[in-house]
Amino acid sequence: MKKTQNSTTMSLIQRWSFVIKKGGINLAQIGLQYLICSPLTETATSVEYADGRIMSKAIKADLSIEINEATLYGDNAIAENIKEFKSGKLTLNGDHIEYDTLALILGHTLENLTGNNQKLIAKGDDDGQFVGIGFYATTIKGGVRRYRAIWLKKIKFGIPNESLETKDGAINFQTPTVEGTILTDVTGTWKEECTFSNESDAKNWLDMIANMKLQVNPVKATPPQGTYIGTQSVVLSCGTDTATIKYSKDGSEPSLAYSTPISVTATTVLKTKAVKSGLIDSVTKTEVYIINGGA
Repeated sequence: MKKTQNSTTMSLIQRWSFVIKKGGINLAQIGLQYLICSPLTETATSVEYADGRIMSKAIKADLSIEINEATLYGDNAIAENIKEFKSGKLTLNGDHIEYDTLALILGHTLENLTGNNQKLIAKGDDDGQFVGIGFYATTIKGGVRRYRAIWLKKIKFGIPNESLETKDGAINFQTPTVEGTILTDVTGTWKEECTFSNESDAKNWLDMIANMKLQVNPVKATPPQGTYIGTQSVVLSCGTDTATIKYSKDGSEPSLAYSTPISVTATTVLKTKAVKSGLIDSVTKTEVYIINGGA
Protein backbone atom coordinates (compact mmCIF):
# COMPACT_ATOMS: atom_id res chain seq x y z
CA MET A 1 0.00 0.00 0.00
CA LYS A 2 1.32 3.45 -0.91
CA LYS A 3 2.02 5.75 2.02
CA THR A 4 0.60 9.25 1.92
CA GLN A 5 2.19 12.23 3.65
CA ASN A 6 1.15 15.84 3.99
CA SER A 7 1.58 18.58 6.53
CA THR A 8 -0.39 21.52 7.84
CA THR A 9 0.67 24.60 9.75
CA MET A 10 -1.46 26.90 11.84
CA SER A 11 -1.27 29.47 14.63
CA LEU A 12 -2.90 28.97 18.02
CA ILE A 13 -3.49 31.65 20.63
CA GLN A 14 -3.35 31.00 24.37
CA ARG A 15 -4.43 33.63 26.88
CA TRP A 16 -3.77 34.19 30.58
CA SER A 17 -5.21 36.95 32.73
CA PHE A 18 -3.96 38.20 36.10
CA VAL A 19 -5.99 40.73 38.08
CA ILE A 20 -5.63 42.49 41.41
CA LYS A 21 -7.69 40.96 44.21
CA LYS A 22 -11.10 42.59 44.58
CA GLY A 23 -14.18 41.78 46.61
CA GLY A 24 -14.65 38.25 45.34
CA ILE A 25 -12.08 35.45 45.29
CA ASN A 26 -10.88 33.49 42.28
CA LEU A 27 -10.03 30.16 43.87
CA ALA A 28 -7.09 29.46 41.57
CA GLN A 29 -5.55 32.92 41.56
CA ILE A 30 -6.39 35.74 43.94
CA GLY A 31 -4.05 38.61 43.28
CA LEU A 32 -1.51 40.48 41.16
CA GLN A 33 1.34 42.45 42.68
CA TYR A 34 4.70 44.10 42.20
CA LEU A 35 4.72 45.12 38.54
CA ILE A 36 8.32 45.97 37.65
CA CYS A 37 10.37 46.60 34.50
CA SER A 38 14.07 46.73 33.69
CA PRO A 39 16.00 47.85 30.56
CA LEU A 40 17.38 44.92 28.55
CA THR A 41 20.89 44.74 27.11
CA GLU A 42 21.75 41.83 24.81
CA THR A 43 25.11 40.56 23.60
CA ALA A 44 25.61 37.79 21.06
CA THR A 45 25.11 35.12 23.72
CA SER A 46 23.72 36.69 26.90
CA VAL A 47 21.18 39.11 28.36
CA GLU A 48 21.51 41.61 31.19
CA TYR A 49 19.08 43.84 33.06
CA ALA A 50 19.96 47.01 34.99
CA ASP A 51 18.22 49.78 36.89
CA GLY A 52 14.97 47.93 37.45
CA ARG A 53 12.10 50.01 38.75
CA ILE A 54 8.50 49.70 39.85
CA MET A 55 6.34 50.33 36.79
CA SER A 56 3.07 51.05 38.60
CA LYS A 57 0.70 49.52 41.08
CA ALA A 58 -0.67 46.53 39.21
CA ILE A 59 -4.37 46.28 38.37
CA LYS A 60 -4.49 43.77 35.53
CA ALA A 61 -2.12 41.89 33.21
CA ASP A 62 -3.36 40.03 30.12
CA LEU A 63 -1.03 37.67 28.24
CA SER A 64 -1.96 36.49 24.77
CA ILE A 65 0.53 33.98 23.32
CA GLU A 66 0.54 32.95 19.66
CA ILE A 67 1.88 29.48 18.91
CA ASN A 68 2.96 28.06 15.57
CA GLU A 69 1.72 24.50 15.12
CA ALA A 70 2.83 22.13 12.38
CA THR A 71 1.33 18.70 11.85
CA LEU A 72 2.78 15.99 9.61
CA TYR A 73 0.42 13.26 8.41
CA GLY A 74 1.55 9.83 7.25
CA ASP A 75 -0.50 6.74 6.51
CA ASN A 76 -3.65 8.74 7.20
CA ALA A 77 -2.55 9.48 10.76
CA ILE A 78 -0.59 12.16 12.61
CA ALA A 79 3.10 11.27 12.37
CA GLU A 80 4.57 14.41 13.93
CA ASN A 81 3.18 17.46 15.72
CA ILE A 82 5.23 20.49 16.73
CA LYS A 83 4.08 23.54 18.69
CA GLU A 84 6.44 26.48 19.09
CA PHE A 85 6.22 29.99 20.55
CA LYS A 86 5.74 32.60 17.83
CA SER A 87 5.11 35.87 19.66
CA GLY A 88 2.90 37.31 22.34
CA LYS A 89 1.02 40.37 23.48
CA LEU A 90 1.06 41.81 26.99
CA THR A 91 -1.59 44.30 28.04
CA LEU A 92 -0.96 46.02 31.37
CA ASN A 93 -3.28 48.19 33.40
CA GLY A 94 -1.85 50.07 36.38
CA ASP A 95 -2.71 53.01 38.58
CA HIS A 96 -0.10 55.43 37.21
CA ILE A 97 3.09 55.31 35.13
CA GLU A 98 5.77 57.86 35.99
CA TYR A 99 7.29 60.03 33.27
CA ASP A 100 10.75 58.47 33.60
CA THR A 101 9.29 55.01 32.97
CA LEU A 102 7.27 56.26 29.98
CA ALA A 103 10.46 57.82 28.59
CA LEU A 104 12.20 54.44 28.96
CA ILE A 105 9.58 52.20 27.38
CA LEU A 106 8.38 54.62 24.68
CA GLY A 107 11.57 56.54 23.85
CA HIS A 108 10.09 59.93 24.75
CA THR A 109 12.24 62.84 25.93
CA LEU A 110 12.02 63.93 29.56
CA GLU A 111 12.90 67.49 30.56
CA ASN A 112 13.16 68.87 34.09
CA LEU A 113 11.45 72.19 34.67
CA THR A 114 11.65 74.55 37.62
CA GLY A 115 10.77 73.12 40.99
CA ASN A 116 9.80 69.46 40.85
CA ASN A 117 7.97 69.72 37.53
CA GLN A 118 8.78 67.69 34.42
CA LYS A 119 7.82 67.78 30.75
CA LEU A 120 7.44 64.68 28.58
CA ILE A 121 7.96 65.22 24.85
CA ALA A 122 6.55 62.59 22.47
CA LYS A 123 7.77 62.61 18.86
CA GLY A 124 6.46 60.62 15.94
CA ASP A 125 9.66 58.61 15.49
CA ASP A 126 10.22 57.78 19.17
CA ASP A 127 11.21 54.17 19.78
CA GLY A 128 11.48 52.81 23.31
CA GLN A 129 13.95 50.32 24.71
CA PHE A 130 13.40 46.61 25.01
CA VAL A 131 12.60 45.79 28.64
CA GLY A 132 11.95 42.82 30.85
CA ILE A 133 8.67 42.79 32.80
CA GLY A 134 7.99 40.99 36.06
CA PHE A 135 5.15 40.50 38.52
CA TYR A 136 3.81 37.85 40.85
CA ALA A 137 0.37 36.43 41.51
CA THR A 138 -1.00 34.72 44.60
CA THR A 139 -2.36 31.25 43.92
CA ILE A 140 -4.20 28.84 46.18
CA LYS A 141 -4.57 25.07 46.03
CA GLY A 142 -5.93 22.88 48.78
CA GLY A 143 -6.09 25.90 51.06
CA VAL A 144 -2.35 26.58 50.69
CA ARG A 145 -1.22 29.90 49.28
CA ARG A 146 1.78 30.10 47.00
CA TYR A 147 3.31 32.90 44.96
CA ARG A 148 3.87 32.55 41.23
CA ALA A 149 6.55 34.97 39.98
CA ILE A 150 6.77 35.60 36.23
CA TRP A 151 9.53 37.33 34.26
CA LEU A 152 8.85 38.15 30.59
CA LYS A 153 12.29 38.54 29.09
CA LYS A 154 11.93 40.88 26.11
CA ILE A 155 9.08 43.30 25.45
CA LYS A 156 8.63 46.35 23.22
CA PHE A 157 5.76 48.66 24.23
CA GLY A 158 3.56 50.88 22.11
CA ILE A 159 1.92 54.20 22.95
CA PRO A 160 -0.55 53.67 25.83
CA ASN A 161 -4.28 54.11 25.56
CA GLU A 162 -5.80 56.80 27.76
CA SER A 163 -9.32 57.78 28.67
CA LEU A 164 -10.07 61.22 30.08
CA GLU A 165 -13.44 62.02 31.56
CA THR A 166 -14.89 65.10 33.22
CA LYS A 167 -16.04 64.77 36.80
CA ASP A 168 -19.77 64.09 36.78
CA GLY A 169 -21.28 63.39 40.19
CA ALA A 170 -19.61 60.04 40.86
CA ILE A 171 -15.85 59.54 40.97
CA ASN A 172 -14.45 57.44 38.12
CA PHE A 173 -10.78 56.50 38.18
CA GLN A 174 -9.11 56.63 34.75
CA THR A 175 -6.07 54.35 34.64
CA PRO A 176 -3.53 53.91 31.81
CA THR A 177 -3.26 50.77 29.69
CA VAL A 178 -0.08 49.87 27.79
CA GLU A 179 0.35 47.10 25.27
CA GLY A 180 3.62 45.42 24.37
CA THR A 181 4.89 42.69 22.06
CA ILE A 182 6.51 39.70 23.76
CA LEU A 183 9.60 38.41 21.96
CA THR A 184 12.30 35.82 22.55
CA ASP A 185 15.68 37.12 23.65
CA VAL A 186 19.05 36.19 22.13
CA THR A 187 19.01 32.89 24.05
CA GLY A 188 15.63 31.95 22.54
CA THR A 189 13.79 32.41 25.85
CA TRP A 190 10.61 34.45 26.26
CA LYS A 191 9.58 33.68 29.86
CA GLU A 192 10.90 32.46 33.19
CA GLU A 193 8.75 31.72 36.22
CA CYS A 194 9.05 30.26 39.70
CA THR A 195 6.52 29.42 42.40
CA PHE A 196 7.44 30.12 46.02
CA SER A 197 5.97 29.31 49.41
CA ASN A 198 6.88 32.75 50.77
CA GLU A 199 5.82 36.06 49.22
CA SER A 200 9.16 37.68 50.07
CA ASP A 201 11.01 34.97 48.11
CA ALA A 202 8.94 35.72 45.01
CA LYS A 203 9.73 39.43 45.29
CA ASN A 204 13.43 38.80 45.91
CA TRP A 205 13.67 36.52 42.87
CA LEU A 206 12.21 39.24 40.65
CA ASP A 207 14.48 41.86 42.22
CA MET A 208 17.53 39.74 41.46
CA ILE A 209 16.62 39.29 37.79
CA ALA A 210 15.67 42.94 37.26
CA ASN A 211 18.71 44.23 39.15
CA MET A 212 16.34 46.50 41.03
CA LYS A 213 17.46 49.82 42.34
CA LEU A 214 17.42 50.08 46.10
CA GLN A 215 14.52 52.06 47.53
CA VAL A 216 14.83 54.89 50.01
CA ASN A 217 13.47 54.03 53.46
CA PRO A 218 10.08 55.55 54.30
CA VAL A 219 9.88 58.73 56.35
CA LYS A 220 9.15 58.41 60.07
CA ALA A 221 7.03 61.09 61.76
CA THR A 222 7.40 61.76 65.50
CA PRO A 223 4.92 62.01 67.15
CA PRO A 224 2.88 59.72 64.88
CA GLN A 225 -0.52 60.61 63.49
CA GLY A 226 -3.36 60.76 65.97
CA THR A 227 -5.60 63.06 68.01
CA TYR A 228 -3.86 65.65 70.18
CA ILE A 229 -4.68 68.65 72.34
CA GLY A 230 -2.75 71.73 71.28
CA THR A 231 0.00 72.38 68.76
CA GLN A 232 2.32 69.52 67.86
CA SER A 233 5.93 69.83 66.68
CA VAL A 234 6.43 66.98 64.19
CA VAL A 235 9.94 65.74 63.52
CA LEU A 236 10.61 63.86 60.28
CA SER A 237 13.46 61.38 59.84
CA CYS A 238 14.64 58.81 57.30
CA GLY A 239 16.84 55.76 57.78
CA THR A 240 18.60 56.28 54.42
CA ASP A 241 21.70 58.45 54.82
CA THR A 242 21.72 61.81 52.96
CA ALA A 243 18.18 61.30 51.65
CA THR A 244 16.13 64.46 51.12
CA ILE A 245 12.81 64.51 52.94
CA LYS A 246 9.86 66.23 51.30
CA TYR A 247 6.43 66.96 52.75
CA SER A 248 3.13 68.74 52.28
CA LYS A 249 0.52 69.87 54.81
CA ASP A 250 -2.53 69.98 52.54
CA GLY A 251 -2.69 66.38 51.37
CA SER A 252 -0.99 67.13 48.04
CA GLU A 253 2.11 65.41 46.63
CA PRO A 254 5.09 66.16 48.94
CA SER A 255 7.17 69.01 47.46
CA LEU A 256 8.43 71.13 50.36
CA ALA A 257 11.99 70.40 51.55
CA TYR A 258 12.10 69.46 55.23
CA SER A 259 14.74 71.07 57.48
CA THR A 260 13.18 71.87 60.86
CA PRO A 261 10.29 70.41 62.90
CA ILE A 262 6.84 71.11 61.42
CA SER A 263 4.39 73.05 63.57
CA VAL A 264 0.93 71.49 63.34
CA THR A 265 -1.56 73.93 64.85
CA ALA A 266 -4.81 72.59 63.37
CA THR A 267 -6.12 69.37 61.89
CA THR A 268 -3.66 68.54 59.10
CA VAL A 269 -3.09 65.87 56.46
CA LEU A 270 0.69 65.51 56.35
CA LYS A 271 2.21 63.65 53.39
CA THR A 272 5.88 62.70 53.32
CA LYS A 273 8.43 60.94 51.14
CA ALA A 274 12.21 60.78 50.86
CA VAL A 275 14.35 60.88 47.70
CA LYS A 276 17.98 60.22 46.86
CA SER A 277 19.81 60.22 43.55
CA GLY A 278 20.34 56.71 42.18
CA LEU A 279 17.64 55.16 44.39
CA ILE A 280 13.92 54.65 44.02
CA ASP A 281 11.88 57.25 45.92
CA SER A 282 10.43 56.04 49.18
CA VAL A 283 6.76 55.24 49.44
CA THR A 284 4.59 58.28 50.12
CA LYS A 285 3.12 58.17 53.61
CA THR A 286 0.06 59.99 54.89
CA GLU A 287 -0.25 61.08 58.53
CA VAL A 288 -3.49 62.67 59.79
CA TYR A 289 -3.19 64.91 62.86
CA ILE A 290 -6.42 65.94 64.56
CA ILE A 291 -5.84 68.92 66.84
CA ASN A 292 -8.35 69.76 69.57
CA GLY A 293 -8.28 72.51 72.15
CA GLY A 294 -6.79 75.31 70.09
CA ALA A 295 -3.20 76.11 69.19
